[in-house]
Amino acid sequence: CALPISRKNSSRESAGKGTVPEHEVLKKYIDKFAMVPTFRAYSKKEAIEQLVDIAGQRFPDIVIKIDEAKQAVNKREESMATGLDYGIAVPHGRTAAVKQICGVIALVDNSKNDNGIIPDYETIDHSKIQIICLMLIPESMNASYLQMLSTFIRIFQNADNREQLLSCKTPKDMKRFFNSF
Repeated sequence: CALPISRKNSSRESAGKGTVPEHEVLKKYIDKFAMVPTFRAYSKKEAIEQLVDIAGQRFPDIVIKIDEAKQAVNKREESMATGLDYGIAVPHGRTAAVKQICGVIALVDNSKNDNGIIPDYETIDHSKIQIICLMLIPESMNASYLQMLSTFIRIFQNADNREQLLSCKTPKDMKRFFNSF
């Protein structure tokens, strides 16, 4: 996995006085995201449940109630789907079941299925899911969560960045990719 070719729009400072640049928010929280370079699930519900389980296993001091975290993400998904363009999904939920922002970034292994292995995870442009960024957020947190979500979306919407991330083979490669911003 090479470093990103283009960082266009990934380090913009959010509007407003006294806000923290997005790249600083990314640096602050990226260590609380597990990196999964080869992920397989066969439904949206299964994907979300597996990813929350991974977050709970990786960050047991942060995700204090895994089942409640799953409920929060599934409830949010029912109210508005989180599949975006370009095969990107950003399932997230706000819950008292977590102590701080954490999550999982997973690269979906569609290698054995041309149409994608998670067919019920709809995207705006009807593309197959390739990147899932699960975010778990404490109920009391708002600004940092919105900045983090915005940062991920800006990174993932850039074609060069998607290509670089999708070429990562190990969690270390993925972490290096995000630390380069």
